[in-house]
Amino acid sequence: MFHHGGGCKEGAHDGAPLGEQLALAEAHGVVFQRVPEDLQDVALGALDALVDLVALETLGLGDDVAQAAGNGFVKGGVLAGVDADVGKFQNHGGSRRGNVSGRGSNGNGFGFILAGMKLYNYCRSSASFRVRIALHLKGLPFDYLPVHLVRGEQLQDDHRALSADGLVPVLEVDGHTLTQSMAIIEYLDETRPTPPLLPASALGRAQVRALAQTIACEIHPLNNLRVLKYLRHTLECAEEEKTTWYRHWVRQGLLAFERQLEVLHAQGLRPTAFCYGDAPTLADCLLVPQIFNARRFDTDLSGLPLTMAAFDACMALPAFDAAQPSRCPDFTP
Repeated sequence: MFHHGGGCKEGAHDGAPLGEQLALAEAHGVVFQRVPEDLQDVALGALDALVDLVALETLGLGDDVAQAAGNGFVKGGVLAGVDADVGKFQNHGGSRRGNVSGRGSNGNGFGFILAGMKLYNYCRSSASFRVRIALHLKGLPFDYLPVHLVRGEQLQDDHRALSADGLVPVLEVDGHTLTQSMAIIEYLDETRPTPPLLPASALGRAQVRALAQTIACEIHPLNNLRVLKYLRHTLECAEEEKTTWYRHWVRQGLLAFERQLEVLHAQGLRPTAFCYGDAPTLADCLLVPQIFNARRFDTDLSGLPLTMAAFDACMALPAFDAAQPSRCPDFTP
């Protein structure tokens, strides 16, 4: 499980009825627990702050976030302890879901829980790896729920109830269950736009999506675990033949990716360390897992200077390092 800190700003809902506050919080995935009558005013004040926090959650707004952290409530399920008039809020950052509780003068308690994201994934799944990168780049906390693909856990009924196609990743967020890595990342980018993973211009977004789809649509489908198992066990290809298949199609796809970068630069895109622009984009989120898998199969990565420079630049960033398979709780060498 991964955590990211933060806070809240002054409440903007003062005076609203408690029921209205609770409904608004529930709509944002916040569950408010037992509120004794004699503590409703105190609880309402705490809820004001939390609802504002949920509204702030998508912004990453610089000074506002710094101010919020100073106030010491919760952001994204992680709590910074604070002494307030309503009592002392305790740090529960290590819990499964960020839990906050306080006590009034009569010893009665109230509490609230900010429901966190749940990522069903597998450490070596490149599609899962993409989403982990995006979550880390945006500083979003999530519960890591492993689904072991080699053991077939993705085909069990409980997982198929989440993912009709029996695949990973699956992200539970904002009361919704999302599948397919690129759809998940674009949802996160639209609802939590800082830092952005797609350019501001329509042209830029199309160009980044084209790079990303070269990997997601042209390389990955030919070489994912299902295909490799089918080659090996159903078509009875030898292990060497299966590996040759993998290396061929990954190599061809990465050569095409390199040519796309060359064309973009020839068309006037300023060369930078990353695939597109001065910061990682959706294209980088997809490229890095593909290079990891290519290396696992000893694929020839020579003659890809722009591609490998982008990979190296990404791996120098903490978000990419934190998302890699060896950092995952279900990783085994």
